[in-house]
Formats: sequence, structure tokens, C-alpha cells
Amino acid sequence: MFILLLAVAWIVVSVTAGLVLARAIGAMEAKPVVPAEPAPAPQADLAHQN
Repeated sequence: MFILLLAVAWIVVSVTAGLVLARAIGAMEAKPVVPAEPAPAPQADLAHQN
């Protein structure tokens, strides 16, 4: 019986960890969208230099 409870607890922990990782990955994917705006600034400087 203890092994069954341990297995259930392991599944719950695994699912919770999966959800946390999914949210972390989603947050990491959402962040690079913000730095995309300052990126054209150096390109504009290079265009003026040329």
C-alpha cells in the first residue's frame, strides 16, 4: 500500500514539475520578443555609416 501511495505521489510531483517547466519555457520564449525592438537601432547606425 505504501508503494502505491509513493507511486501516486511521484506522478503528482512529475506532473507538477512538468507544468512548472512548461511555464518557464513559455516565459523564456516570450522574453526574446521584447529585445527584438531595440535590434533595428544598430542596423540603422550601420546604414548611416555606409
